[in-house]
Amino acid sequence: AAKAGDVKGFQNYLDTSIPESMKKHLIPGSAVGLIHDGKIVYLQGYGYADLEKQIPVTENTVFQVASISKTMTAWGIMNLVEEGKLELDEPVSSYLTRWQIPPSEFDPDKVTIRRLLSHSSGLANVGGYAGFLPDEPVQTLEESLTSAKDANGEGVRIIMEPGTRYKYS
Repeated sequence: AAKAGDVKGFQNYLDTSIPESMKKHLIPGSAVGLIHDGKIVYLQGYGYADLEKQIPVTENTVFQVASISKTMTAWGIMNLVEEGKLELDEPVSSYLTRWQIPPSEFDPDKVTIRRLLSHSSGLANVGGYAGFLPDEPVQTLEESLTSAKDANGEGVRIIMEPGTRYKYS
């Protein structure tokens, strides 16, 4: 789309391709932030945050990131593995300090980082996460893992033998 380092060319590409893709996939609104050399060089909203009220997406529109965060989390974890700060096959409980996996019929030591990354840890939040509206208070991480208000009060727990099968979580 643009030559390496051509920030303006890439911005032009985004301004053309994103609205086209949104139209094709029926996406009402999205936002993009472009970081170059460690600095934010471009923030742009496209479409509507509220289609019915015709409220446009701006650089300050809040989005629920949901599963998009999995990619960044995996990247961060693998960096820590490369630095020797985490072991993929170590029980995840050896790294937990503020929350612990609830007791169950399954061995929590079989829940490893590798298995978390591959959706084979046996852990799940059976209630799912619906998210919170911008004006609603958000639970602490520990509260959410124990009993998520946006997941019918369900918490994270081992629901199947770790390492035996894939279950998206």
